[in-house]
Amino acid sequence: MKLLIFILFGVLISVSVFGGGICDENLANESFTAVAKVNTVNELQNFYSKFKKCIARADLAEGYNDAVSRVLVFHWNQVVHSKKMKDGQLAQAIKLGISGTWELSVSKKIIQFAKTKCTDTAKTICDEILSLEHNPK
Repeated sequence: MKLLIFILFGVLISVSVFGGGICDENLANESFTAVAKVNTVNELQNFYSKFKKCIARADLAEGYNDAVSRVLVFHWNQVVHSKKMKDGQLAQAIKLGISGTWELSVSKKIIQFAKTKCTDTAKTICDEILSLEHNPK
């Protein structure tokens, strides 16, 4: 339980630094519906751009982490070769969704991709993912 509180606190701090702004109830309600539909790199990028100020909400954080894991598992090559990775915003969107609370099989698959299929443009994200293997959050 303490670990879960620590993780959620970390997400809140990260978003207050990176997301900024206030997530009003209308935006929060819209984000709950939208996060379940995130399945591609572009959808993740668009979700992050529109709802980044809401990601810190504990009731959205788990759904966002799941969305990031879906994109990484099913679209790894698109992520690491994306021109959007260079501008930093896609990297930030992924970084906020990297979680030690992913299912073990999902974590193993993503860690394996980070070890064997990383690119120079995605090195920061791969390093962050690989830190899960040695220092679970």
